[in-house]
Formats: sequence, structure tokens, C-alpha cells
Amino acid sequence: MFCFNSDHHVLNVDVRFLLVMFANHLPLYGNVSISVPELNVEKIFSNITLQRTQTEITDKSFSIDFSDVAFERWWPNGYGDQKLYNISVSFHSSLGDDQSHKHFMFGFRKVELVQEAVKDSSGLSFYFRINDLPIFAKGANWIPADAFNNRVTVERYENLLKSAKAANMNMLRVWGGGVYENEEFYLAADRLGIMLWQDFMFACAMYPATDNFLSNVTQEIDQAMWSLKHHPSIVIWAGNNENEAALSTDWYNTTEHFDRYKQDYLSLYVDTVHKTVKSLDTTRPFATSSPSNGLETKQEGWVAKNPYDPNNGDVHYYNYNDDCLDITKYPATRFASEYGFQSWPSFETIVPVTVAEDRKMNSNWSDHRQHHATGNQEMLNQIAMHFNMPNVGNSTQVFKDTIYLTQIMQGLCYKAQTEFYRKSRNETVNGAGHTMGALYWQLNDIWQAPTWSSIEYGGKWKALHYFATKFFAPISLIMYDDDTILKMYAASDVNNPVYGTMVLTIRSWISFGFTGQKTYQVNILPHRSVKLAEESLGQILHEGGCPYKEVCYLTLEVLNQTSIPMSFFFPVAFKDLDGLGKTVFTVEGMAKSKDDEFRFVLRSTSPALFVWLEAKGIKGRFSENAFTMPESAKSLTFYSWQKDLSVEKLKNSLEIKSLYDIYKHNTAAEEVVSFAPSDIVRTSAGTWLDDVHTKLIFGIVGFLFIVIASAQVICLVLRLNKPIHRPRKQSCVDPNLKPSCQNLRKNSSVSSWASGGESTDNNRYDDDGPLGFLIQSKSANGEVSKKTEIRFYII
Repeated sequence: MFCFNSDHHVLNVDVRFLLVMFANHLPLYGNVSISVPELNVEKIFSNITLQRTQTEITDKSFSIDFSDVAFERWWPNGYGDQKLYNISVSFHSSLGDDQSHKHFMFGFRKVELVQEAVKDSSGLSFYFRINDLPIFAKGANWIPADAFNNRVTVERYENLLKSAKAANMNMLRVWGGGVYENEEFYLAADRLGIMLWQDFMFACAMYPATDNFLSNVTQEIDQAMWSLKHHPSIVIWAGNNENEAALSTDWYNTTEHFDRYKQDYLSLYVDTVHKTVKSLDTTRPFATSSPSNGLETKQEGWVAKNPYDPNNGDVHYYNYNDDCLDITKYPATRFASEYGFQSWPSFETIVPVTVAEDRKMNSNWSDHRQHHATGNQEMLNQIAMHFNMPNVGNSTQVFKDTIYLTQIMQGLCYKAQTEFYRKSRNETVNGAGHTMGALYWQLNDIWQAPTWSSIEYGGKWKALHYFATKFFAPISLIMYDDDTILKMYAASDVNNPVYGTMVLTIRSWISFGFTGQKTYQVNILPHRSVKLAEESLGQILHEGGCPYKEVCYLTLEVLNQTSIPMSFFFPVAFKDLDGLGKTVFTVEGMAKSKDDEFRFVLRSTSPALFVWLEAKGIKGRFSENAFTMPESAKSLTFYSWQKDLSVEKLKNSLEIKSLYDIYKHNTAAEEVVSFAPSDIVRTSAGTWLDDVHTKLIFGIVGFLFIVIASAQVICLVLRLNKPIHRPRKQSCVDPNLKPSCQNLRKNSSVSSWASGGESTDNNRYDDDGPLGFLIQSKSANGEVSKKTEIRFYII
């Protein structure tokens, strides 16, 4: 077995000789030949002596001068090619024709874990520098791909790692609670440019430190490293998963005997694992644990008081109780190596392992498969903050709709947290920030169950994985609301700057097109996160022609840059949206472009939110999914993972739905749905408020209240601010029910405004509309600032 390490001038090859067959002929003499055919490199080392040892194993190191060799470097995905070279090592013994050969592939690359002072911070940086280039690590955590390891095939490894690459990932963390994967896994990572954070297999426990156990561990580390260390994809070794945190924060009631447990910890991970790693590999960094404070942990005697310090090392962070879209809840850590939220796998994935009575959220089967004690309720709580909960009488339909919402909510949660980390790349707030890694928990599943994964058991992508293709994009546009201020960022991992025109568009759920636009000239710098603009959200909506925020949403894009995904911002919770109309989808022009690619156009009759496509019974993925349709047509591609798929079979398998279809089920009461969701026309249930006399009374009372209140405050308000004009709010739950919404559809037109100027849309409300007054106040500064807006309107 072999490994390599290299710098700019020397190739070092370590060779391990197993001498069992030659035990009676020791010492053994011979020649070692090392060749790299593609580089025309070959060298013979003569008269090598192999001595007798207690273990019948002898290790030798050989060096070859590479100062005149023009080799190409191996790069992570997104930064360059993954150049691999074949190397051949042979031993020709003095006994005659006896020879031993070994062939493998390797790549040249330089790895550094940079921990240095950060400006305006008391802590140290924590990031990977590959071939002298700082890399923002984007990816997930890897767990075993099956509960039975012998069922994991090369094809499954390839499918999962190709899916990681397709989502613009460049790193996976091989979790210490799993297994050392087969050689095919590491070869796939080498070929695809997926860097590997390799934990040794210790996790979430206090381990013994007896002599026999430590001897066994030494053998484990030795064998694992000799099997793996030639792979360029592995960029760091880590001693364990979460055991420093478990000891430091008393997970297992160890405080009473802390000194004893700490000594065992040091004996295992520092004196044994770390010592063995250093003796076998000086080319890669080593972390005693994850999470850990890096060099700060070492300064504190290898067990930090707070291993979750955001100013040092890496952090694991989970928060299921707060609103996941509130980015103020997330730690601005140097490197986020674990974070996550759960979702359910698709109904299609669940069916083969369930019977009918299992298919509901509170069944015995669901409780058994949910291994996070309060996981189901936490998912429902997050959904309830942002969506209307499914409540159709048919329990199967409720389950299907809930599954859909868990996946959409999971995708939104990861999007918010990951974008927070990416935007924090070049920022520090109170010393925290300078984030250079985001590895969410977790990539894959070990069985069919509710988990944190973005890929279901069997390989099907969840909504989250489609979200990841965009929030991990080489250049990602980010919008978020910081106390009524809309902030716009770009996070770039590309080598060249992008100059262009960024367009902020105000759109309505009522119809396609837009009510207003604003343009910005931007310079997106390479390998940086850059704030591009910030504006008052209320002013943007007002000047952009939005009648009221419940009916509008915003998009952000850079013109003529199709590789930069469009970003979306929603001013209100999805349960408060107004204007979503009946949506009918059609598929047009489906054609087979390659053996495994099918192109088609999806059309929608109205703007659609979180459109979800499924190809039932067919293995593959779409180019996009769980997306918003601001236009009536969208070009899509289906990538099949089977070779015998026809256009007709794919088209017949398609099922398409959006958030509108989930919401309209809620109006179906006890109805059992047995036809396509898009065929249902949403209706509104009647209430006592619909009575004409009741409406008249409430209207008169409301009018009198407004007149009296306006008379009392108008003088004060006129002194405090400049008058503005705002359109009267209309209720547009369904345009088929509200004539006013139909008028708004007819009158909507393209408009734009200059920075700080007035709207030029003649079809919007003019000066005869309602008179409004605005009071604004702001305290503190930056991300922690709080801005208050109070608006008064005279109807």
C-alpha cells in the first residue's frame, strides 16, 4: 500500500512491504521501480534491503526530483480540473523472477488549514487553502449509504457523489459515527473534485483508554491511513465527532470525574490517534475533534471550555425552536461543519416500506422511523410559522401535502442559514464572522425515514437538494430583510470579477409581468462576499407599484448572466400571501436530446410558487425543481438514470403541483381527491362576516373611526414627515372571485423608477388616491440595528 506527498520540487512515495511470503528469506534484497507514464517519469532504486520485523511489515520512503516535471494540479470542484495520474510501483527481488506490483491514481495538490489572526476579532480564522487559494467549503455531511454496507454499490456511490457535484458542492465530511468507506467512494471523490473531511470512527461517546484498546486503535488508524492517504480528495483528518463537546459540556454526566475522563480523552485522541497520524502523514492538517476550537483548543489543553466558540475552529449548530428564516439566530462562525433541519422523504419513497395505515404523521410506523424524539412536531411548528397547515379530511392527502411542506420548509431553512454563512465570508460583527465553510447535515439517507438529508434513500433529490444547487452556486445573489431594510449581497467563488447590471423587480402574484424595476451597476469581486445595495423595503414596494405587500414579491438578477440564479424575496409569510390564483400546468415540446436527457417547456396559467415535478416510477432528476415561476414558461431538462426511458413514458409519469394546490385542498373539507389537483377550483367557505348587513355596519363604524382618528393625528404627522401616496389595499385571494383583482390584472404594466424618484406608471394610483404619512426611527447600527416604520393613511 502506498501514499504520496509532494511540494513544488519533490515527489515522495511511501511504500509498505508485506513480507509474510518471504519470511524464510529475510533479509530480502531487490530493486524498486516507480513510474508515472503520463509525465515520462521513471526511476529505479537499487539494492533495497527489507529486514525482518515483528509484524513482518517494512515501510520505505522514496523521493523523485520533480523540479523539471510539468505536472497539473488537482483542484476542488468549481476551481479547476481534477487531474489524476497513474503511478506504478514494482519490486523485483533478488530471489529471481519474483515480482510485486501496485498501481493506483493520485493527484498533485497542496493543502493548508489556515488559522491566523482576524482583523477586529480576538479569535483565529479557520479555512482551507488549496494550492495557495482560499476555498469556501460548500457541501454536506456523509453518512453510510445503507444500513447494510454490502448493499452499497459503485453505482450508488457514483450517483450520490455526482449529485453532490451537481449541487455545486466541493466538500463532504465523512462522519465519525459511520464507516471507512470502500475504495470506490474515495476514487469517485477524487474524480469529481469533492474534498473530504475524514473523521476517524469515534463519535458521541466516552471511549476507554486501556492498553489493549489503544493498541487496537493504533492498528485501526494505521490501516485506515495506509488505505486512504494517497487520495487527493482527503484534505483533513479529524479524531472524532463531538466528543470534545460531549466531555466539555457534560453530555454523559462526566463532570464528577472530569479529570479521569479528560485523561482518557487525551490518551486516545492526542497521544494515540494524533501521534499515529503525524507519523504517517505530514501533508494534511489534523483536528482532534469536530466541533473544536482549533489552535485555541490546543492552548486550553485539548478540551476547550466552549468548543462552540464562533471565533475559533468549526461549529455544529442546531436550533429547531426559533424561526429558521430569522438569520439573527445563527452564529457567525468561522466554519459551520454541521447544521440542519428535518423533512420527510417523498410519498413515493415511503410506499414500498409501509401499509396504508402507516401513511400519516402520527402512525406507529412514523414514530418508529423518526429517530429524533421531537422531530415531527418541530417540523410542523416550523411550517405553521410560515404556511397554512394541510387540513383536508382525507388523511392520505393530508400526509402527502404535509410531506411536500416539510421538504419546502427544510429547503427554505437551509437556504436562509447557508446564505447567512456565505454573506459572512468577508464580514465580522463583534469579532464573529469571516465564515469560510458551510457543510450541512446531511447529504444522504441510510433508510426511508424523516431525516436531515437532502437526498432520499434510493437517490431521489428532495426539495433541499434543488435549493442547494442555487444557494451553493458559484455566484449566488442574496436578499434579506434587516429591520425593514432590504440588503442585497453577492457571494462569489469564481476566479474573475463580474461587472454588470443588476435588476430588482417588483412582481405581483395576480399576473405575470411586473409593476416596477430598479437597476444597479454592480461589480461582483472574485472569491468574496460583497454587499451590492440596500434600500428601504417599504420604499421599494411603494415606488415599485406594489398595492400592498401581501400581493407582491421581489426578484433579483444580473442581466446576461444566466449562470447566476435569480434570487427571490417574499415580504410576508406564505400563509399571508394574497393573489395566488388557480394554476394549470402544461408540458410542451418534450424531446430526447441525449440517451439520458429530455428537454421540455413547462407552462403555467398564472405565477406559481414552489412548483414541484415528480416523474413517478422513474429514477432521475430535473434541472430545477421546487422553483417559483414569475413567467408563464420555463425550459427544463430531465436527466434519466436509466437508459430505456422513452418520451412517452416520461411524459405520462409526470405529476406537477405548486403551493396553490396544497392550499386549495384545505377548502375541500371532507372531499376525497381522486383527480388531478389542478382541476380543482378553489372556493371560499361562507362565514357570518359575509352577510351584507354585517358588512354595512362594520363599514360605517370603520369609516367613522378613521375620520375621528385622522382628525386627531393629522396635524402632528404633517409636522413630522413629507406626504407620500399609497394605493388602496385590495383583497385578491382569487381573481375569479374579486372583480377588483381582475381590474388589477388588466391594468398592470411595466414600470420603472430612478433611484429616489417617483414612479412613472400611469396605470397605478395617482394623486387622487389615499394620502399617507410616514414616520421612521432607527437605533444602533449595522446588523443589530432596529428600524421602526409607522404609516398613517387617510382613506
